[in-house]
Amino acid sequence: MIISSCGVRIPYRPDYPLKNEIFYSRDKTLSGRVPQDWFISNDDSLAPSLSVWLLKEDLSATIVIRELILDELAVENVRRKGLKILAAVSAAYHDIDIVKSKIVFNQYKLGTKDLCSFEYGEGNQHSRFVVFTINKRYYECEARFLKEDWKLEDIKALHSAQETVLYTLVY
Repeated sequence: MIISSCGVRIPYRPDYPLKNEIFYSRDKTLSGRVPQDWFISNDDSLAPSLSVWLLKEDLSATIVIRELILDELAVENVRRKGLKILAAVSAAYHDIDIVKSKIVFNQYKLGTKDLCSFEYGEGNQHSRFVVFTINKRYYECEARFLKEDWKLEDIKALHSAQETVLYTLVY
């Protein structure tokens, strides 16, 4: 099953309920609010490649933010051609064949942030990736299920939580 988004409007509403709790990235350059029924993975268990790691309290889903380290050629391509190129880099990082999987990139604005997203699903797996740049640094935010028995309303809730996290990002 392949799921993709297209268009220029915000694909999911950033209206997921939030806690008063704030998360900070590993290097303290990003912060945001933690969604209700989610928690922050502590630094001891944070994988080295992740900047932020949020887990749903029932351990059914995760939202991670990681910095994408690009070579000079990729940086120049992103600068000239935009976020869709960064999304393609993100897909390649995860070994996703964008042609075979018929991935559609959705470029949109969330508040003042320029974002580009794509969704990918295979079998019982489903993930949504959103890429963005901050101060000449490149990031992806991945939301995915850790369980296999998800429903359409679960997808909408997960992606709403992801959009809400992105909306609250401060840098």
